[in-house]
Amino acid sequence: MGDTPQDMIQEPTYRTGETVEIFYRMSNEEGYFPVDSLAMRCLRPRFGRTDGWMRAMVVEDWPLSTSSSAFGADHLKVGHVKVRHLHQLWSDRYGQALNPERDRDMVVAVPPCDVRRPSEATRRVTLSLLIVRWGSQETDFNMEQWGAASSSTSDAYVSSFVDATVYERLGPDYEVFTVFVNSGADLAKMQPAAIVPVMSGMHRAACYFLWPVMAQVRVRVPVRARFGVRVRVSGLLLPMARDGTGGP
Repeated sequence: MGDTPQDMIQEPTYRTGETVEIFYRMSNEEGYFPVDSLAMRCLRPRFGRTDGWMRAMVVEDWPLSTSSSAFGADHLKVGHVKVRHLHQLWSDRYGQALNPERDRDMVVAVPPCDVRRPSEATRRVTLSLLIVRWGSQETDFNMEQWGAASSSTSDAYVSSFVDATVYERLGPDYEVFTVFVNSGADLAKMQPAAIVPVMSGMHRAACYFLWPVMAQVRVRVPVRARFGVRVRVSGLLLPMARDGTGGP
């Protein structure tokens, strides 16, 4: 006797209302990332963990037993796990905030490979990255001259490294802390001593997607300011490499 339709119904892996952890990426969140307070939206330079694991609540059984979905919005991908962010404060590089009361801002669809139960978080991520990048408006670059990755100050360039290289190679086994700078003055305000200790990866490294020049101009920062912050960050990362707590 064949299985009845009732016998063939698959039990959901994740149930509505269940708390899970999701691996969010700023590039998938329309440029938004979680911040600890509203004040952080106003601070310069702006800073946050732009890729990493955080908690969310499942808003729809996954996988669905039928093709119907209560969240059929265009921005949600079919086949992904639909969740609502539990963290309420989100900002982009310009200080704009998400509305925690609006589904369009807080309900997202995440690939199943980027969802886990809190009990499955058994170890530190392999890699923590500190990325220092341009935080103001981009300059339009000629794609025929610069190529698809564009300039080191562009979003496309950073994405080609983080999304197309790090994520493709490691999967959700890394985290990124990003500092968005608009000038050499922003670089001088950076506090590496406060940032580096929260990088929890087994290995840690810093990347600088900037365009150093001798004087401050648009989309570029003075070379002296860039060199100064690299010295301060490296001075904190290298001792960690020597004592085994997670250096480059």
